Amino acid sequence: MYSSTVKATTNPRAVEVCTGYDEASHFKDPGLIAGELQRLGYDVTCLVAQKGLAGVPYATWPVELVPGIPGATTSWDSYSADVFLIYFIKSPQLQWVSIIRKNNPHARIILKCDSDGLLPTGRVTVRSRAARYQRDLIWFREIASPHVMFQRPVWRAPLRIAAYLAWLIVPVRPPDRSRSLALKKYLESFDRIVIESTEAAQNLLLNFPGVAEKTVVVPNGVLQRNSPLPHENRKSVVAVGRFTDHPQKRPLVAGRVLCRFLERHPDWIVDIVGPYDAELERIIHRSPPSIRERVQLHGPCPNDETRAIMANSSIYFSASAFEGFSVAMAEAVWEGCSVVSTPIPSAWDLVADGRSGTIAATFSEDDLLAALALK
Repeated sequence: MYSSTVKATTNPRAVEVCTGYDEASHFKDPGLIAGELQRLGYDVTCLVAQKGLAGVPYATWPVELVPGIPGATTSWDSYSADVFLIYFIKSPQLQWVSIIRKNNPHARIILKCDSDGLLPTGRVTVRSRAARYQRDLIWFREIASPHVMFQRPVWRAPLRIAAYLAWLIVPVRPPDRSRSLALKKYLESFDRIVIESTEAAQNLLLNFPGVAEKTVVVPNGVLQRNSPLPHENRKSVVAVGRFTDHPQKRPLVAGRVLCRFLERHPDWIVDIVGPYDAELERIIHRSPPSIRERVQLHGPCPNDETRAIMANSSIYFSASAFEGFSVAMAEAVWEGCSVVSTPIPSAWDLVADGRSGTIAATFSEDDLLAALALK
């Protein structure tokens, strides 16, 4: 991809610009891209714009903290390279691109649009709108569920209407034209826009058709490793994520669905990998012993250990309300797992029309349980 776009130098240089770079980033697309560029012979530097997120002991390339605003003590003028890869999809960062372009007139400047179609402004496809409606409906129900009054059947219709109105107001709100024009100018300043899913690309081009020629869909990759363990007879479900992130990962939903699944399938086990809070732990511990003893809460694990657990599992389960691009899900597919997920755009690509997994009809617990039962 890069050999035809950089200057003919012995050691081409690449600079990657992102908000933070920590251990998790090292095994996701920032680290994977930097590692692949280094393997191809590039001298790689990673620039980080947030304090405290610039320390990875096993990164084999420099990770440097830079100011979020050009012109501060560490000047953006001091960086030169053949390729710049920028993660921000924010129009105020146009100043960065302008400085880079001025000091590196021959460089290739690429936007890594890690947004899954969740752009700061604009329309989305019918498919994305339908998924958003289902997600909002579930959110309304989950918010209301602790209150006894909202559990009465009479409230089912009002909750559905509230979710519908929340969904409807998105496309009819007055567009922020000045913001759209600024973002359009920012997007057009790049030589190439890389986005991680087909649905995300369609949403981007609905709003900014002028960048169609420079936009390319490239799903995030994973570190390849051999997986010698068989999957045919392994009755195990694995869930990986930050299970302290309630709006996105929905850990309580995941916990309830997995416990219900184990109740119906007494010969299966569940591994939950990643940080979790007391609420998820409480759901597991309040389950009957026959269920509780078949759930393993691992907490945060190194990537190699997480991948080994995936290789020992048959199903990868995700109850997420939204994702950018789930690298963990892609790793699970590589390790031989079948995916069961909510209807999020990156999952649509990864399940490959049902060949490598099942997408739940909606974001509800019942539909997630039904999708698990199909495996």
